[in-house]
Amino acid sequence: MHSAAKFQFERIMQEYADWRAVDADQRSPAAAWWWGPALALRDDAGPMPPQFCRMTELPLGSTYASGAAVLRAAIAKQTRMPWPDDFPRISRRDEREDATAT
Repeated sequence: MHSAAKFQFERIMQEYADWRAVDADQRSPAAAWWWGPALALRDDAGPMPPQFCRMTELPLGSTYASGAAVLRAAIAKQTRMPWPDDFPRISRRDEREDATAT
């Protein structure tokens, strides 16, 4: 794996863990900026470190490709972009938009 891709993936794994730590009803949409590393590592057969396996709830020894698939699955469900200043929580702007949409 290229060292830049590894660095980006490490950063995003922490963001993913922080995002998952927020209650689902208060969580922002998944971060679109995860796409790049999630696609860059989609075929990487190297084993992830144990902490990444735990963060993604994958078995120990899972590959970077498996971790990247977890990120892609989270992103695929999003219907709008999160506000970067409020990530990983729902922003006040999103709450107002949701209230006016109903």
